[in-house]
Amino acid sequence: MRYKQFGNTGEKLSVLCLGTWALRGKQFGAVTEEDAIRAVHAMIDCGVNIVDTAPIYASGGSEEILGRALKGGYREKVFLLTKFGSEFVD
Repeated sequence: MRYKQFGNTGEKLSVLCLGTWALRGKQFGAVTEEDAIRAVHAMIDCGVNIVDTAPIYASGGSEEILGRALKGGYREKVFLLTKFGSEFVD
């Protein structure tokens, strides 16, 4: 994995980011929670240390799965990015 220095912080961020929009979204096809967690673990195990999430993703369902995936020491391996203020309007 390639990394870039994040400003003057001394932190090195992976050049790839794990996007979590599809972890529980119905519109992305059937993916079991177990498969989603395995996918998150695989990305982190391969060196990805940036995870993008937001409460709007699958109406919070994506963050629920991500929370379970980050247990067992995985949370300490990543930087979480999020957004706020978005909402779906029917």
